[in-house]
Amino acid sequence: AWLMSNVFDKLGRQVLPKVFDKLSDVGLSDLMDVKGETVTAGTGGGRIKSAAPTIYSNVPVVFTPSTKGFKINQGEILQSNQDYILKFPTHSPAGVRYAIDPRVHRLVVKARTAPADEPAKTFRIISIKDLQGNMYEAECVRENI
Repeated sequence: AWLMSNVFDKLGRQVLPKVFDKLSDVGLSDLMDVKGETVTAGTGGGRIKSAAPTIYSNVPVVFTPSTKGFKINQGEILQSNQDYILKFPTHSPAGVRYAIDPRVHRLVVKARTAPADEPAKTFRIISIKDLQGNMYEAECVRENI
């Protein structure tokens, strides 16, 4: 077991960050920022969210829809929902661990430039798995549909 923990540690700290960087270099993955936010109690009992500072930037990520999305008409307002799976390394190329907190972090996949011209996408984390300390797999809902 001790030997396997060394293998997983090396994989998470050294190998996967470089693999994701190379995927990003050739356009097979995107880059994202991890934004933090604070929530305070309002005077009327509500919750007030602060601005979202960038906690980590240029994190390589691959994302795909996880299920078929749906739309409902709620009070004459069309609501839509689409779950996504975002996969990204647990460590930066420098070996620093990304400490992700689903309660206060949002994942913002950066816009793509020409020829794709894809806008930035913001995801709210529903749940996140730490796969052997090597890769995160976050189930998310897209916020800016």
